[in-house]
Amino acid sequence: MDTKPGPRFDQITFEKMRRIAPNLLAARRFAEDGDWRARPLPEEVSFKLTNRCDLRCTHCYQWNEAGYHHQLTPAEKHEDLDLSIVEKVLEATRALRSNVYLWGGEPLVYREWDGLVDLLAKDPRWTAICTNGTLIEKRLESLLKISGRLEVSISLDGFETEHDSIRGNGSFRRTLEGIRLLREQKKADAYLGEITVNFVISDGMVHRMFEFVQFLEQEGVETVYVSFPWYISDETSARMDRYCAEHFSWEYRHSKASWHSYKFRLDPNCIDELNAEVARIDAANWRLKLRYNPRLDPADIQPFVMGSDKPAQNKTRCHSIRTRMDVFGSQGSLAKCALQSGEGDGFAVRIDARLRKVQPSLYPWNVKDRPGRRPLKYR
Repeated sequence: MDTKPGPRFDQITFEKMRRIAPNLLAARRFAEDGDWRARPLPEEVSFKLTNRCDLRCTHCYQWNEAGYHHQLTPAEKHEDLDLSIVEKVLEATRALRSNVYLWGGEPLVYREWDGLVDLLAKDPRWTAICTNGTLIEKRLESLLKISGRLEVSISLDGFETEHDSIRGNGSFRRTLEGIRLLREQKKADAYLGEITVNFVISDGMVHRMFEFVQFLEQEGVETVYVSFPWYISDETSARMDRYCAEHFSWEYRHSKASWHSYKFRLDPNCIDELNAEVARIDAANWRLKLRYNPRLDPADIQPFVMGSDKPAQNKTRCHSIRTRMDVFGSQGSLAKCALQSGEGDGFAVRIDARLRKVQPSLYPWNVKDRPGRRPLKYR
């Protein structure tokens, strides 16, 4: 699908790409030669700061009725990542200045938030925060402190009625107030970062997608990600279970895997209207940057909405295992992506034996054998 999303490369985007592109291209070249090994340091470090969240969204794979966080122990449900782990990772990646991605749960409820901000202020990185936006006012001063290289990605899933039906009464007002507060601070040159909205399409918003993007542009949002819900059918989930039990038996646990929680879906009867709205958006000229997550051709929208195991965008390989590292759990369990959580000390000063065992098996997979849209696990 061709879009007219406004400027594709502003100065911030250019600076980010200039820094990471050489190593990303090198990783791709190594992949073509069958070399699965990770880069010496990750280009991006993702910190899952907490399992806690102040909302209970109906489309959330963590905390909705089917969410896998309900399987956690009472202690795990309330645990936060130890700040000392974050400090170790930042120190170990200082030479590369790896990008930082903060998520949860809801990252703004992190108990050691102020300490984290102090670390990032002393060691500036390109940092992205994935937030529901309800606590922006509470955290505003700290966000301004690190805003020079910051993207705040805020979840707003439609107008008030539609958003609140998913995220709870009053959540739209609180989130929109947060967006407007950042915009006001940006106009005053106090907030120097980016304001991004992630919009997950729901049945009630299919016919209002174009109108909503217009609204976000008027609100001063700089980038909008239009996200198709990642629904995984029961059949695809079962295939993923079988595949993991066969190929990752040393790590595969008998508790229900996270992909069984991806059950929020669009009504298949909305597909024609969905295609029409997407085409309308694509035909417009926008001042903001507009992206799809994932980017789908018209013929691919129906299989994706129906929960097919066809990979989105026909992507059959994930290069993040070479360039990205995820850190989560109170003691900083380690993974090269959301694939495995091995027993680590927060950073690959030593690569965990489980991680070593996983990596060689990732790339020989044939796409016909691959059980889902991504190898194992969605975040």
